[in-house]
Amino acid sequence: MLKTTRAAAVSVAMALLAGTIVAPHPVAAQSAIRMLVNDQPITSYAVSQRSKLNRLTGGKGGEKVALDELVNEAIQQTEAKRRGISIPDAQLDAAVAQIAKQVKLSPKQLEAALGQQGIQIQSLRERIRAQITWSRLVQAKVRSSRSVGERDITAQILARGDQAASRTIREFMLQQIIFVVPRGSAQGAYAKRRQEAESFRNRFPGCDGALPYAQTFKGVVVKPMGRRDTTQLTGPLGDELMKTSVGTTTKPQVTENGVEMLAVCATEDVASDAGARAEIQSELSSEEAKKLADDYMAELKAKAKIEQR
Repeated sequence: MLKTTRAAAVSVAMALLAGTIVAPHPVAAQSAIRMLVNDQPITSYAVSQRSKLNRLTGGKGGEKVALDELVNEAIQQTEAKRRGISIPDAQLDAAVAQIAKQVKLSPKQLEAALGQQGIQIQSLRERIRAQITWSRLVQAKVRSSRSVGERDITAQILARGDQAASRTIREFMLQQIIFVVPRGSAQGAYAKRRQEAESFRNRFPGCDGALPYAQTFKGVVVKPMGRRDTTQLTGPLGDELMKTSVGTTTKPQVTENGVEMLAVCATEDVASDAGARAEIQSELSSEEAKKLADDYMAELKAKAKIEQR
């Protein structure tokens, strides 16, 4: 899941835990259409819900901000549909479950807690969906554009001198294990495959026996990933791999392909300047991606059909 999604999750969790927002009295849903964006309606109820959610997560809570966000997201969803990008409900379930876990609640209890703040759980799900969708669109755009080159990285290393000295990194020999779920499958298919993946993980025989064991299940793919190091495995996945013993797997995660996990076949700590190079590449790529995302959004907005009601 995205950095922005994780940040929003933490904000929701902290706000609910602190109980700093007074729950309003329930009101009837307002269905008046405020805007039409590429023929998608944005209702006053949706604006009100987003405004409340923004306040809960520490953002700006005004209706203008909420309306602007929903307009942008409707434009992004049009682009995602054009490019065949969709986010499975199971991925949203996993994100909501993670938020609930942070405040020691079940997803149902989280839904009730949000309801006390006057926020429907679907409003949170739709914001998470929008964040993941936009991230995937931008990532696809970045891949198709000019990426940060070795010349850019080397120039920064030379400029920083000793700051870019060699450091120890960990190399992993990995296998990818995918419990395939066809796109468009019912929600229950993901839950069933996740249970099967958990069973597989609990009885994992090690990398040498992974393929024969996978063949005792239906629709399981085992793919050797070769060597990856900590500069290539960042974020929550990288953190989990550092805690995963050789001969075991990471926890199953819902992805666009189904339910996936990584098996750690071997590890080795090596001295390398790759860590410094990856850090510099990440900084330069983030700057490039931000500018590209701003330009991309401006381009989509210029072509969008927006009608105020």
